[in-house]
Amino acid sequence: MTKEVLLFVYFSTINIVSPYTLNKVEGDTSVYICTGKKAYSYHCNRGCRGLNKCQAEIKKVTLEYAKSIKRIPCKICY
Repeated sequence: MTKEVLLFVYFSTINIVSPYTLNKVEGDTSVYICTGKKAYSYHCNRGCRGLNKCQAEIKKVTLEYAKSIKRIPCKICY
């Protein structure tokens, strides 16, 4: 087998854990949102650089609430 094939097999068999999966594993369904008028996403952690431009309050809310107000996952931290 070539080195590329071995690497492919290795990486396709390990579990890659995203922050979203990590939240689900721990049972924590809280996310962070910016309460500004133009905000449209939710974030898995308060330190996400997607929240850097938030000029309103950053709130910790439940994932269900964030989805109910039509927020989508952040493209940076999810």
